[in-house]
Amino acid sequence: FGLAFILSLAANILLLVSPLYMIQVYDRVLSSGSYSTLLSLSIVAVFLLAVYAFAEAGRRRALAVYGRKTIDREFKRLASWLLTRERLKAKNPQEVPNLQDVTRVQTSLTAGTILPFFDLPFSPLFLLLMFLLHPLVGIVGLIGAVVLIIIAFTSEKLTSKKFQADQKNESEANNFMAEVGRSANALIAMGMRNRLLDRWSGLKNTALDSGLSTSSFAGLLSGLSKSMRQILQTIVLGVGAYLALG
Repeated sequence: FGLAFILSLAANILLLVSPLYMIQVYDRVLSSGSYSTLLSLSIVAVFLLAVYAFAEAGRRRALAVYGRKTIDREFKRLASWLLTRERLKAKNPQEVPNLQDVTRVQTSLTAGTILPFFDLPFSPLFLLLMFLLHPLVGIVGLIGAVVLIIIAFTSEKLTSKKFQADQKNESEANNFMAEVGRSANALIAMGMRNRLLDRWSGLKNTALDSGLSTSSFAGLLSGLSKSMRQILQTIVLGVGAYLALG
């Protein structure tokens, strides 16, 4: 975690390379018409962005290794507990821990799901730097951050309910088929095979259509968020050009 945090610090600082590069081009290159200055700035920017790629990959690798060590340690601990006398003395010795919980933790670490929590502390730093560049740039950044936060919360609130409904529909279809499977011989003998298949097909199609609708809606909100980030970056560069011309 310590290494991931250090690499996150480097990655977040290096995210400033592109906007700072454009500001320097506006301020130094366009005013001086110097090709050597443009070349020097470009070389430095490309080098720093290459370092960013390694920092981003490195922090994901650090979390994946941590997840690998964690799941190995926890599985050994749980396996050891299952084979000890203490378990037999427990109130319910037949109870077995849900090992899938450990796997979910390891998956979230490997997939980098928690990386936004590493990035979050640097958001105030970005806003501070934008205000230091110019108050107008800082105001644009602050407004953009508020809009992105609103989109994120709206997306979470709306899609979570839809995902729960999808899971319920999927569960109904699976439970129906499980019930049918337990009485399959009797139901087939009663000539209900086609009716049951139609019923299950209807439940399954409802679940699939609901999942497709949720996926499309989530994709729309995700696209809106990504578009807003690009619009924000464009506006900031435009403000930088305006200030340079002034």
